[in-house]
Amino acid sequence: MNINGRKVGKRVIDDPRNVLYKECVRVIREALPRSFMLENVPGLVSMAKGAIIKQICEDLAVCGYDVNWDILNAADTACPKIAGVYLSLALAMI
Repeated sequence: MNINGRKVGKRVIDDPRNVLYKECVRVIREALPRSFMLENVPGLVSMAKGAIIKQICEDLAVCGYDVNWDILNAADTACPKIAGVYLSLALAMI
């Protein structure tokens, strides 16, 4: 989700870049990997009062995946992120 598009200090929910995850869902639905991981900014969890993360999880569940997510500290994962935390969507096929 893109949080760079801002309007008067607020996130712009209808920014067209915010639906890129749908292309990820399409590729996952077609490839049907046993498992995969998506990552994003932690602000995704609070966007639209949690409705965005819920929609992403529901879209992936329809494809047959059990979805679990958490916000991780990049320093704990050996991930060379500049930002200190990131959102991890860890998914495994049912």
